[in-house]
Amino acid sequence: TFNFAASQVGDDRPLGACVFSPNSRLLATGAFSGLTKIWGVPDCNLLLTLKGQKDRVSGLDFHPGSTISLDPGAANLVTSGMDGTVNLHSFLSPTPIAQLVGHEMRVANVAFHPSGRFVGTASFDQTWRLWDVETQTELLLQDRHTREVFCIGFQKDGSLVASAGMDAIGRVWDLRTGKSIFVLQGHVGPIVSLDWSPNGYTIATGSEDNQIRIWDVRQARSAYVIPAHTSLVSQVRFWHAGDGFESRSSADTGREPWQFDGPPPCGRRNGRQKNGAGGGDGGGMDVDGGDGTNGGGSDGSGDSDDDDDDSVASDVFDPAAGWRRGGSRGGGFGIAGARDSSTTALRRQLLSGGHLVSSSFDGTCKIFTEGDWKPIKSLAGLDSRVLSCDVSGDGLYIATVSYDRTFKLFSPGA
Repeated sequence: TFNFAASQVGDDRPLGACVFSPNSRLLATGAFSGLTKIWGVPDCNLLLTLKGQKDRVSGLDFHPGSTISLDPGAANLVTSGMDGTVNLHSFLSPTPIAQLVGHEMRVANVAFHPSGRFVGTASFDQTWRLWDVETQTELLLQDRHTREVFCIGFQKDGSLVASAGMDAIGRVWDLRTGKSIFVLQGHVGPIVSLDWSPNGYTIATGSEDNQIRIWDVRQARSAYVIPAHTSLVSQVRFWHAGDGFESRSSADTGREPWQFDGPPPCGRRNGRQKNGAGGGDGGGMDVDGGDGTNGGGSDGSGDSDDDDDDSVASDVFDPAAGWRRGGSRGGGFGIAGARDSSTTALRRQLLSGGHLVSSSFDGTCKIFTEGDWKPIKSLAGLDSRVLSCDVSGDGLYIATVSYDRTFKLFSPGA
């Protein structure tokens, strides 16, 4: 299955967070130095360095339409830090285009709402909050946790959100009413990671008790306990082979990763449609039912004059022309091809159905099948505490970031 493919030193300090872009061709990493860096996949070449945090970057998330249909000058990425800051970044400047101001202590995690119009934040001030991306205003504040809130995640249709933290308690909230509808109680240590399955009713939580718990929202109960690791479970991530699996990995385009060519293609991540791009009307909050994928985002204002900043790798990333590598200007993001049908068939065979990936301070990253939760792989080549992991939407890569300052890529057939 997945084997070691590449390793890169990502910073002078340890790396604590990572996330793939919706089109799977970028990896963002956050470091203890306060820097966020964007890397090309699979070449591991540095494309952009983002500044704004004065302390450790604790959370990262891409806008659902980023690299798919969202303008590079809009809010493509949100970052949070131990200094309490929450920054919105474009691809055209190394400095933030906006900030979400309100938390009084460390912001441990951030997540974009599936519509792209809102951002959720989890903080050590014992609150989680919902923000409007376009206006940078606070829409909702919840303080039902009795200790620090460490993680937050949205259900795929955007109507529910889960939060968890140092009180060893998780909660599922209905954004249509603002009320807590389900308490995730069972861990005996702080919950430091969570993720929703694309099926919309399963939640995985990782804890300092070294366990992963699987929760069924429909039945409001803990459905399974995975004795996953021998130390803190730093991250849990679901992946599904969705409808766009073959189209995203086909070789019929023959294009380079960042070539502009025609209108932007529709993109998918974790097997679900992502149409939420920037420039919406910024109207009222809409999280009621539906597929939660239509909607606004940032208007992309606040472009910086720092186009010549040395943190931008101009041979690959041109702020004036947008992302490019031998392509023409205009249109939307192209997706790299160069994958033959046999590789696609192999990946479909290996990765059919759903999988759960977890990382841990025990220096391992493991893959479990969804449903029966059997371990099928422990990734080789990790030598230090693994602080986070992510799975690319096309299923080609698993990324890990470690205390040894490196990030690593793993791929099927590597």
